[in-house]
Amino acid sequence: RQIIATNVSEFVLTPDEAQVLFLSGSGSATRLYVAPADASSPPVVLAGPGALESPRPSPNSALVAYIQTDPSTGFRALLAVAISGSAPLLLNGPPVAERGVLDFVHAPAGGALVYREDRALDEVFELWSVDLGLVPRRLGAALDGFRDVATYQVAPDGDWVVHLGDVQVDQTDELFGTPIDAGTPLVAYNDPLPGGPVLGDVLGFVASADGADVVYRADQDTDEFFDLYAARAGGRGAPRRQSAPLTDEGDVLADFRLTPDGERVLFKYTLAGGTRLYTSALEGGPALALDICSPSSELVFSPDGLRVLYLQNSLALRQVALDGSQAPVQLTGTVVGVPSQFTIRADGVDVLFLATSSGHARLYRVRLDGSDSPAELGPLLTGTGDVTSYLVTPNSSRVVLSADAARDEVF
Repeated sequence: RQIIATNVSEFVLTPDEAQVLFLSGSGSATRLYVAPADASSPPVVLAGPGALESPRPSPNSALVAYIQTDPSTGFRALLAVAISGSAPLLLNGPPVAERGVLDFVHAPAGGALVYREDRALDEVFELWSVDLGLVPRRLGAALDGFRDVATYQVAPDGDWVVHLGDVQVDQTDELFGTPIDAGTPLVAYNDPLPGGPVLGDVLGFVASADGADVVYRADQDTDEFFDLYAARAGGRGAPRRQSAPLTDEGDVLADFRLTPDGERVLFKYTLAGGTRLYTSALEGGPALALDICSPSSELVFSPDGLRVLYLQNSLALRQVALDGSQAPVQLTGTVVGVPSQFTIRADGVDVLFLATSSGHARLYRVRLDGSDSPAELGPLLTGTGDVTSYLVTPNSSRVVLSADAARDEVF
């Protein structure tokens, strides 16, 4: 173990995992540093001192963007600096007192950033994009009153920006998209919703990996009954109800996900106190029931993208094929206790999970295909010992865990 720095408030690894970026100091005396991740040389100051926050490296690990607040004007600047060292560039100029950037993301493909800023009106946050041409572009029409962009996502291909907000009607959140270069007008994905603070809202969304589709959750057809819909990113055609033919008397829960191949959406649907796990194809067709599922269960895809791991209830950890071609396989039962924190190894062979019995947690391994019984891993624990957390090394050869194995409450 080597100490890279002290008094660190934020840190992040570069995507190539070669360097660590971090903020050290406090208030207006904060500095942005870069250092090799292996601590082979001392940290180098990239920016500061100042009121710095939110350092984020670019996808190619060449730049870092961050926010800096001017203490005299209150302007929140979005700046970028080369990780190899350079003078910082202001990306959201010109400065406007008491206004500026709220948050930002790098486009996954690199070359541009997308951010929210209240440039025109105080506390009215609009969506903008900027590249190294340093010309900010508003994404969509100018907003006024109490209308805002609430959240946003850049499609993985980096071409489209999807965002959620009450852009057209105050307090009615709807889903919109635009090319990242603002080359065409705003596209509305959902059908028109009734206006007002209660009727009709889009509450979550995700863009497909190729940027072609947007899947969203909304009470588009019946107020307060949430279904799942898909729309083409360019706004072509009508939205498709992914949860059909399930009735609108139930609800699609918030934690829906696209499958790794991007062809299907996985979701939980609750009706009359029961929750089931479903998938449906983005290209159309009825939703396919997979199994009963705990409404609070995490959903973990296998590395090959063919199966999902989940809790059927508080004691049963199960896996099922995403295409429904095989029956669910139960991996645990009442013997080991209540499962939690489950992970599939990168090689796709084993599942690791914590299980709590009689108030104490242990780490177990079981085959993903269900061909063996759970086996306890880690050091021999006393009756009061616990495993609190664990990590699997990238090559799946070892497990690092935190436990009070030698002495109670000493981890």
